[in-house]
Amino acid sequence: MSLVRIQSPRFHNCRWFPARGGLAYGEKSSRPDSLPAVMHYVYILYSLSQDRFYIGESADPKERLEHHRARDQRYTRRAADWILVFQKSTASRHEALKIKQLIKKAKSRKTIVRWIHGLDNQILPAPWTSFVW
Repeated sequence: MSLVRIQSPRFHNCRWFPARGGLAYGEKSSRPDSLPAVMHYVYILYSLSQDRFYIGESADPKERLEHHRARDQRYTRRAADWILVFQKSTASRHEALKIKQLIKKAKSRKTIVRWIHGLDNQILPAPWTSFVW
């Protein structure tokens, strides 16, 4: 089966589509697999003024933090003082989403604080040592 590369006029990326039909059962795609594996991160932000946490996932948590501080996101636009208090790297986005949902399903401030103080946290404890949660 051959793939056709279609350049999208609205976007600067390309997409790969089957020339006709689809993949037969057990047939391998000829799409180039040279794309690098991207590490994903689960992160927790804390706003001192709102006294709230935000749990998210991203391939670049530092860049996402800037978006949150710029008030580009609906939930986080209430405050501009978001601090990155937790970060955990994962091998895939799927794994990051599973951990994010695990934290969110707990619906408990105590659980979030446990994750922040846990061994999985890759952030140095400096930003939150003075906080009383």
